[in-house]
Parts: sequence; structure tokens; C-alpha cells
Amino acid sequence: MTRVIACLLIALFAGFAQQRPWQRITVPTYAEAARRFADPPPEYAMVLWWFWNGPMTEADIVRDLKEIQGAGVRSVLIWPYYGVSIDYLSPTWFERVRFAVGEARRLNIRVWLMDEGGYPSGFIGGKVTNEYPELAMRIFAPPDGEIQFRTSATRHVNRPGFAKDAKYSLYDPLNPAATQRFLTDVHEQYKKYIGPEFGRTVMGFMGDEPSVAGLPYTPAIYDEFRKRKGYELKPHITSLAQGGTGEAAKRVRADFWDVWTDLYSENFFEPQARWCAQNKMEYIVHLCGEEDMPTFLKLNGDYFKCNRAVQIPGVDAIWRQIWPGVIADYPKLASSAAHLHGRPRSFTESYAVYGMGLSLEMAKWVMDHQFVRGINHFQAMEFLSAQHEFREYFHPPDWHGSPLWSYFSQLATYSNRISYILSVGRPAAEIALYYPTTSGWMGDFEANKSALAIARELLETQRDFDFIDEDGLRVLTTVRDGALWNQSGQAYRTVIVPPVTAISRVALAKLEALQRAGGKVVFVDSLPKMAIDKTYRDAPPTGDAPPTDGLAWATPVRSVADVTTSDVKVEPRSRHLKVLHRKLADSDVYFFFNEGAERIDADLRLAGKGKAEVWDATTGEHRAFARLVLEGFETKLVVRSPRADPKMDGGATRWETVAEVTGDWRVQLGAGIHQTGLKTWAEMGAPAYWGAGVYSKQVTIEDAGGPLSLDLGEVRYAARLKVNGRDLGVRAWRPYRWDLQGAVRPGVNAIEVEVRNTRANELADQARYDELEKAGHFRNSYIRTYRKFDLEMLPSGLIGPVRILRPVN
Repeated sequence: MTRVIACLLIALFAGFAQQRPWQRITVPTYAEAARRFADPPPEYAMVLWWFWNGPMTEADIVRDLKEIQGAGVRSVLIWPYYGVSIDYLSPTWFERVRFAVGEARRLNIRVWLMDEGGYPSGFIGGKVTNEYPELAMRIFAPPDGEIQFRTSATRHVNRPGFAKDAKYSLYDPLNPAATQRFLTDVHEQYKKYIGPEFGRTVMGFMGDEPSVAGLPYTPAIYDEFRKRKGYELKPHITSLAQGGTGEAAKRVRADFWDVWTDLYSENFFEPQARWCAQNKMEYIVHLCGEEDMPTFLKLNGDYFKCNRAVQIPGVDAIWRQIWPGVIADYPKLASSAAHLHGRPRSFTESYAVYGMGLSLEMAKWVMDHQFVRGINHFQAMEFLSAQHEFREYFHPPDWHGSPLWSYFSQLATYSNRISYILSVGRPAAEIALYYPTTSGWMGDFEANKSALAIARELLETQRDFDFIDEDGLRVLTTVRDGALWNQSGQAYRTVIVPPVTAISRVALAKLEALQRAGGKVVFVDSLPKMAIDKTYRDAPPTGDAPPTDGLAWATPVRSVADVTTSDVKVEPRSRHLKVLHRKLADSDVYFFFNEGAERIDADLRLAGKGKAEVWDATTGEHRAFARLVLEGFETKLVVRSPRADPKMDGGATRWETVAEVTGDWRVQLGAGIHQTGLKTWAEMGAPAYWGAGVYSKQVTIEDAGGPLSLDLGEVRYAARLKVNGRDLGVRAWRPYRWDLQGAVRPGVNAIEVEVRNTRANELADQARYDELEKAGHFRNSYIRTYRKFDLEMLPSGLIGPVRILRPVN
């Protein structure tokens, strides 16, 4: 059944995607990619969540879109948010959306639509509870497996207080009739109003955090279980509901998970993806709990099954799941699912609950962490249309209300270019790492810990990889020419299997075929304990001969270090350096990211042919590549050019200090003027100040000839530089360095630096905090989570040291 469904989906969606280049694998030449890199099509642009939370009059919509466009944003997602004056799914709602789409078309902005009036997806704006109670979610409840109506908690946009509870039930996601009702009441209604813009201005529908509320029940579950597994489910319900831990109970549990996750994929995700494809759009969804397998398996069962049909699989990064010092490689799940299925893009929904103190530099760090793990479609939260009541304090950042908003175009432009170049071509990782979902069904999460440890080792030694699941091995890949080829035309030459409890016989046969064809299969520490045919219940006992006698060709190893190769050679190596490799028609693209704060200076050898160039995603310019030098948190996009310009400048990689800029500066913070050396604003007596500070100073430069740069050192958190009245632009992340050529003159020069901090400092004022709390602005919000983040981001200002530099290479 799985093989038939997967093959049908491959053929179906490949046919629908033929006319949409952003939703199929495209492999441009170097020249084509270079031409589009400077100004990528808006379909590849960062998507800014546009919170509809006020009157949303036509004037509001025009104002918002003009401001969004002015910040360099070329794509938005309309999210119904608490405080919107319009009833969700009402005729007025759809009329306003139609107006917004028309205005977006005029401004050449693309639009995505949230598929729900709040979150998570699937309560149809309250209609499941109010109009279709028979379609509501049900579970086998503990302790005896009684069938009960029970839902995951939901937030309804029009509910007073935006409370999250069980008042509005999700529908039964295993029931195809329920999903059809969802499509009829939501998607088809949008089609009536804006159908002509589908696939043109309107890119698709987004689903957010669907999940089940326990052991899922659906009326067809008994028949489907019998059909797929060949035995009766009813005698085992009580044991399942009680969480039986014996060997027999674990096996039945795995069979049950195998069946309900198939139904979930076939009856919830696939119909939505098919509807979108038929209407020239994409279905984009992220699930709940992707970063933690035990949590995820309870809520959604199987990441890769859920995304069988989804055109753009995704993850989210909220409340600092991704941050320096946190091991978070789970974005690889989304990019791997896309690669296996031959889909060019995977996405992230990022920044919710990161707090008011999220700087553009750290927003870029979170972005780059995911880019280098294969994410290439970026959704940034958030832009609030209305900024009153508690809304901007609910789960910030609201970039619109941040002092950094005037610099936001730096992040948007950077994201647009990186998203484009990492979406075209083919993924080039030659290593696949088996993702042990089925062992998790059996209660074995040590297999997952081992897989994640291997993933970390691969990434920290610059070995790019994809996760591969059971479907990936059984259905989505073929063996030829010594490799395992996926639907993206990507060749895995090595497959690594962590110590797992369960794997299918079909998957083992595929691995053996790869080994015999000249590929490499690496079992780490031990061979699989069970080989599964139709059922887990009837598989041979753990440790018996059948799994092992089919694995005479396999030998376990202790480490992957000596059995995997890399197409990137770095000396000296750094565990903080991560790399992603893609192939264009006639060149190779490498994306490097220094995740650490310390400088990396290394020799580099790359696979591929041609002269290496650096493509600057901030400026859109190209320059020759000389050496891999990355400041803390810096990225570098290196492209092998088939016809590099021999006169291209390689840029500086080493600097000498010509002079340090010392002494007092004139510093203006709001109405306050300070004459002071460089220190934080708190040390100047303004701990709660948020906004712009302007630093002015006269600097004497004796020798202004030749190339010079000004380096500000440490900046909290972004800066604009003017020299002798000439605006040299913004630096929103390190290195805070500007080329001074043409701006300085011998003798005295006027230096002006505008520094902007974040809004975290607002709540550092206890009186202001108490005022907001008393007014109810923190009600039902995530303040207790993000305030501790904001406290880390309070130090503000130009810290320095400020230096005049000259390149020495």
C-alpha cells in the first residue's frame, strides 16, 4: 500500500508542478543563477507574517503593504490574529483579503494564506464544535480505551482573550470527510474570491502545528487495521490505552502507529496538498514537536509520512529552540523530506517568542543555522497591523515596533538572495543517515539519541548529509552506479544506520543492493535487532537469526569518521564551521557558516571545477575567493565559476590597525546629550532607553591614501555610518566594518554613527512593566518565557574598540 501511494504521489505532483519553476527542481547554469542572484524573483523571498489584528480597513491594508515593501519584504503571510475586528470566514473577511491580494499584486508582493483562524490548523474557525460536532477529534482514552471526544488545545482569533483551550475542537484528521469539509469551508471559499490569483500572486496555504490529542480514534480504524495488518485491533485497545510496556504490547503499538500514521498522511495532509496542486499552489505545513522525537511521535507519529504529499515541508524555531550553544539539527528533517521527494524547498517559521530583544544579527544567526541545514524558504514573524492592547507583547518580536525596523531590509535582502541560490540546482550531500522512527514506535529512543549524535559528528566535521526514512529506502530511492538516487537526482554513496531496534526487510534489501553495487552501508555499533515484514507483532523475536542471517554482508563499526568522506577539506578544522553543498548545471555552490563567536582562518579545498568566487548576499556583488576567513557568526557563499574574471578582486582577509579612535564622543540618546567614552547606555544612566543613539566625533587621519576601513568593534546591535556627511550605509551584524575609500580626506574627518538597540530595554523599566501588566497587556501571553531572553539583550550602544584598518594581503 505504501509503495503504491508513494509512487502515485510522485507522479501526481510532478505533473502539477511542471509550469511553476519555484516548485520543481530547476538546475540553472552559473550565468543564469548569477543573473538572478542580485535580484531574485519574489517567489523565493522571505515571507513576513502579517498579523491582521485591527480594523483592517482598506486604508490599513494599503498602509501596511507600503511599509512592508519599504522594508525590502516581497512576500507576506496573512495571519488572522487576536484583535481583528472582522469575523473570520465572514463575507467581509474574504472581501478584505481580496482587496489585500489586489494591492499586493500592484506592488509585486506575493501572498500566502494561513488556513485557520488562529492555531493549530483544523478547527475550521470554530465550525467543528458549532456545526459539525460529529467530525470532532476522538481518542481511545485511558485507562480502558473508551472512545471519547478530545482535542488538542486551540486558539480562536475571535475569542475574547485569545485563550488556548479545548473550547473549539479540531476535526478528526484520520477521516477524509472531515478534511473535505475543511477544504470546502476554507479553501473553496477563498477560491471564490481570489481564485484567479492562485499561483500568481497567491502562492499557497499554510498549515500550523496540527496534532492528535492521544491515541487517535476514527470510525474506520478497526477495518483499516485489519486490512493493513491482518489481525484484529479491538483486543489490544486496553493495553494500548494503558501504555503497555511488555514486548508484545510494544509490537502491537508499533503496528497501530504504522496504521494511524498512514491514515493521517492519506486523509489529512494528502487531500490538502492535492487541492493546492490542482489550484496551482503549494501546501506548506509544519508540525508540532519536530525538535524532540518522543514528543513528536505522540503528537504526529511520523515526520516523513506526514510530509509524503506536502509540497514544502517545514519546521519552526520559537522560544530559542535554535540559539548559540543549543544543539538543534532538526531542520535537517524538513530539507531531507524535500530532497527525498524531489521538492526544491523546505521552510521554517521562525522568531515567535524570541522576545523584544531579538537583534537583526541574532535573527540572521538563527536564519543561517537553518540555511546551512538545507532550509531555503524563510518565514519571519512578525508585523502587527495594530499595536495596542496586549498584542505586541504576546509573543514578540514585532519587527514593525522595533527600533531595528528601519534596518530590516538588510535581513530581508540577505534572506532573499540566500533562499534563491539554495533553492536552485540539486542537493549534493552524498551521505544518508537512517532516521529511526520505527524504533521509536517500539519505545526505543536510544536509537534516536545515537542518530542525533552521528548527525552532530557529521556536521561538525563538514560532512553534509540527509536523513532517510523507511519510505525513502523502500520507495523513493533506486540503486544504480554505486549510489542510492532520490527523487531530486541526488546520489547517496554512503548510508549510515544507527543501532536500531526495527527496520523493514525491504529497506535491508535495498541497503544490500547498494553495498553490492559499490556503495557503502555503515551500521554503527550493532546490526538491527528486528527485520519487519507486514507486521511488527509477527516479526521474529528480538535477537533471533532471521534479521542477522540476511546481514552476512554487513559489519558494524564504532565510528563514522573513518568510513565517510567529505567534498570539503578544511585545515585546521573547527566544529563551529558548517557547510552545505549544491550543484548547478556547470558549477558548485558552497554555503559556509561560522556558528561560533571566534574567527575562523583556514585553508580550503573544494570538490568541483572552476575558479572559486564569493557571492555577497548583502550587496549582491561577486569577488574572487582567496581563503576561508570567517569572523564570528559570519557566512560565506562560495561558487566555483566556469569562467571567472581574472581581474576580480579577492577582497581583504587580514588587517592591520592604522589608528585606534580613542577619547570621548558626543552621544545623543533621545533628548539627553552625553560627552563620554565608549560604554553601555546603562552606564551612561539610561538603562531603559530604546531607540537610536547618535555618536559624533572629529577624527584626524594623517594618511588618507590607499584603502582604509573603519571597524566599530562591538555594537549593540546595529549601526549606520556617516563620514563627512556621506552616508556609508548600515551594518546590521558583524563585522561592523565599512570601506572608507572616497569618503575620508587627510586631516580632520567628521564621523557620525547611529546605533540602534532592541526594544528589550522597555521592560527593564520596572514601572513600565508594572503599568503594562496592570493594563492586562501580558494576559495569555508568553512574557514569562521571553522576558528572560530579553534580559540577556539589555546592554546597548557602541562598545568598540573603534579602529582605522588597512588590508595587508
